[in-house]
Amino acid sequence: MGSFWRRGIVAPRRRVTRLRELVLLAAALVCLAAPILVVLWQRAELLQSGYQIERLRAERAQLRELVRKLRVERASLVSLASVEKQAREELGLVTPPNGRVYFVGPEGVR
Repeated sequence: MGSFWRRGIVAPRRRVTRLRELVLLAAALVCLAAPILVVLWQRAELLQSGYQIERLRAERAQLRELVRKLRVERASLVSLASVEKQAREELGLVTPPNGRVYFVGPEGVR
């Protein structure tokens, strides 16, 4: 009768106790691993943000240089001397002789 009791009643209690211990062990491991995983995830996000900041800083520097070049180009295009030089050299225009200038307005030639 001893083997009956071991198989029938005592053995299920050991299984329940063993299962309970395994569940508690798994819960403890999850509780220990979760904060570590959160810290690692935060660290990865921080590194990614740092790389993105550096990329954006480099892009900003390039854009500032482009703006500087465009301002210089605009100033050269707007200056009267530059416009006159382009008109003479590229378009072949010349200064008209006195009396040969005609103003055309809405009412016609004056």
